[in-house]
Amino acid sequence: MKPGLSPPTWLYTLLIVACGSGSDGSTGPGPGQKSPAPPPPTTGPTGNYESTIAFVSERDGNAEIYVIGPNGERRVTNDPAKDQNPVWSPGGSRIAFERNGALWAIGADGSNPVQLTHPPSGAFDVRQNNIPLSSSDGRLLYLRYEPAAITIRVVNFDGSNDVEITSGTLPTWSGDGSLIAFDYGGVGGSDVFLIQSDGSQRRDLTNSANAQEDWPVISADGKYVAFASSVDGIVVMRTDGSTRTVMGHGSNSYRWSPDASRLAFREPRAGTASDFDVDVINVDGSGVRKVTNEAFFVAYLDWSPDGTRIAFDNGPFTGGHVYVAKADGSGLMQVTPTASTDYEPAWKR
Repeated sequence: MKPGLSPPTWLYTLLIVACGSGSDGSTGPGPGQKSPAPPPPTTGPTGNYESTIAFVSERDGNAEIYVIGPNGERRVTNDPAKDQNPVWSPGGSRIAFERNGALWAIGADGSNPVQLTHPPSGAFDVRQNNIPLSSSDGRLLYLRYEPAAITIRVVNFDGSNDVEITSGTLPTWSGDGSLIAFDYGGVGGSDVFLIQSDGSQRRDLTNSANAQEDWPVISADGKYVAFASSVDGIVVMRTDGSTRTVMGHGSNSYRWSPDASRLAFREPRAGTASDFDVDVINVDGSGVRKVTNEAFFVAYLDWSPDGTRIAFDNGPFTGGHVYVAKADGSGLMQVTPTASTDYEPAWKR
């Protein structure tokens, strides 16, 4: 039996990176081997890639939402409050984000900003961890922090049907929004739980004894959950509980590929605590491939919808930029060539 949920202070301050992997057809090196180091990044013109990314920039002295893509770059929000953690609606016509402790949405062209959630006094709502938290049917998954509880909630992209699902933290869900993975526990240990998005069939997936098993990321098809174990590093389990694969690699930052065949993850560089590489690994633990070989302070990652590219930031605490690299480690380039801080990339889907 796990202890009750106790909101730890690190949840309010720690940046969570949710990562995943794509499938570009490459086989990669064998188990336990890494590919040769990729070349350093180049700085290219705005929009030198195949799709569109929303991100946060502080170039005008305040955190605002921008988009960048084949047709160039534009500013989306313009408000004295900080606008952060963007996520696209299905189809890409609107972008949801955090502002003043609530969720908002705005047209991708900057039109019609609407407040979606209305937390009570003393509470605030967060989008959590930059995993694309909109389902294919147009809903948002989010957390509400209240003085005595943290709850997982779902709201439609137009602000309707805002409902509480369960207590817990670190929620992610399958692409169709039917299944939610989340963390529940306390100081004595934590487990990864699963629940249907209607609040039914809540169950403990990992049933760990004394380990911290958290930071779950569920695959789009709902068949797998990757999570971080204090004992085993990255672990992958089937959501029916039938298999448990230890991947190793002490990271709490990873993302599934669109086809659930691989994970991309942030791995600390040797001898440092704040510099990271982005690597990719097959779902069976084989074929580790190095995507970057730079001293990046990677905070957020996202994968292109076709699984061929990874967007990530070097920041936000280092005055960094948004970068894009191919999954095979080639084509690494800085795509926000400004003198400001750009971070939290989220790919349009």
